Amino acid sequence: MRSWFVLVLAIIGLAVIEIIHPGVAWYRSDWCNVGVAFFALLVIIGVRRFPVRPMVGIAMLTATVLCAVAVIGNGLFAPSPRTIAGAPGADVAISDFGATAHFPLIDAQSPTVGISGIGPVARFGSTSVAATATIEEHLRRVVFVSASDARHGHLTVTQPTSQTFLSPILLMKFTHTIDGMNAPFDGFTLPAVHRNVKVILFSPAQAATLPFESRGGSGIFFIVTDDLGHTVPHGIVLARDGQAVTVAGLTLQGRVVAFPDLTIAATPFIPAVLLGVLAFLWGCGVAWRSR
Repeated sequence: MRSWFVLVLAIIGLAVIEIIHPGVAWYRSDWCNVGVAFFALLVIIGVRRFPVRPMVGIAMLTATVLCAVAVIGNGLFAPSPRTIAGAPGADVAISDFGATAHFPLIDAQSPTVGISGIGPVARFGSTSVAATATIEEHLRRVVFVSASDARHGHLTVTQPTSQTFLSPILLMKFTHTIDGMNAPFDGFTLPAVHRNVKVILFSPAQAATLPFESRGGSGIFFIVTDDLGHTVPHGIVLARDGQAVTVAGLTLQGRVVAFPDLTIAATPFIPAVLLGVLAFLWGCGVAWRSR
């Protein structure tokens, strides 16, 4: 009896681990799915071969089947984990999971991301748990930019390739390497003056190595180009977080703010796993009382 009992524990344990630590590529491997199916078959054979109380056997079989089916289903059909970044106030469809992420405004009192279309969601701190997925929320650094011309007239900031065309919030979705430092970057356009601006963000630690006084804050590198992508004369400047600088006849300012993004990963069907755990515990209780 002990051998198949250990296998039941292993199947349940794997289901619980996949919920607690989702998104591991090994969960979707053929070896994992075949191994779970083989262990479940051994449990079925073991329950039939070794004498146990009928109710104990039914409970163990129920726990095994529920957890094994949940694990194998997750391995065969679950989409790969995804990181979702959205502009403030944007609704971003997560088609693989049939869900929609609702990003807050930049000045929201509670800057958390809402999730809909994925069923009931329980929230535990920065982690949300649905029936078939867990959602981790992380704060990332984005840059709020503003621009004005030589006459101090406000210039409209646009992002032709962004989800929100008129948003002044740069999500810093790309990475650039400068002097061996990997730094996030993004860009915006100033249509009124036919200028494009590339923005590179340096962390406080990186900014401390740069040739300017960062005062312990982040550093922002502005590169101004024309419509053809050529850097304009005197079009490069390094600024502190929140510092307004003049470059190529423009006054630019960047302010680093924290904004959430999401990592969503599929899990085994959590209600089935919970029922399997309850069946296992009930079977253990029946076996203990019958000793």
